This record gives sequence, structure tokens and C-alpha cells, in this order.
Amino acid sequence: MESASRPNSAVAAITSWTSLLIGLLCLAFVAWYIPTDRRGYVDTFREFNMQLPRSTEFMLAIPDVVFPVVAILCGLGMIAVQGFVRAKNTAAVFHILIIALSCVALVVYRESLAQPLSVLVRGLSR
Repeated sequence: MESASRPNSAVAAITSWTSLLIGLLCLAFVAWYIPTDRRGYVDTFREFNMQLPRSTEFMLAIPDVVFPVVAILCGLGMIAVQGFVRAKNTAAVFHILIIALSCVALVVYRESLAQPLSVLVRGLSR
């Protein structure tokens, strides 16, 4: 009976460490991808008198330092959970939630800027 739990715990540990590494890579990518200086977008949109959707206004209103700081805090949280939680499958679930959060943040950011940028490009190419 005891030998059956050893392979399961080994799989849980491998899954936990793997999801930790993938999660840290996702957080690093989001922190790198979302520019810390988004004022250039605001200036460009104002220069062309564009009416921005609320989602874009909200995304551009977030202070520049928020995305890297949140990524660092989430990364530290992931490392802390990995170190302090005994049940590695619980740690893996936490890491997967952070990975999903990173993906959602990236999609929301991209989509909030995609529509105004496409309107701007279409207007410039006329």
C-alpha cells in the first residue's frame, strides 16, 4: 500500500515543479510583453482624436509599474507555495491558476488594444 503512494507523490512533485517553472516563464513573458511605458499609445490616440473603448481606457489607465510588480509578487507567491505546501498536487493547482491568470491578463491586454490599433492602421492606410 505504501509503495503505491510513492509513485503518485513523485508524479505530484514533478508536476508541481514543472508547473512552477512554466508559471514563472508565463509571468516573465507577461511582465516583458506589456510595456511599462504605455503613454505613447495614449499620445498617439489623442493625436488622431480617436474615441477609445472603455476597456482600452481602463487598460491604459493602470499605472505602469503594476504589471511587473504583480508578476514579481505572483512569482514569489508561487515559490513560497512550492516551498511551504506539503501536498505538491495542491501547489501544482495553485501554479496552474497563476498560469491561467497570466494568459487571461495577456489576452485582455491584447484585445483591449487590438481594436483601436486596427482602426488607426486602417485610417492611416487610406
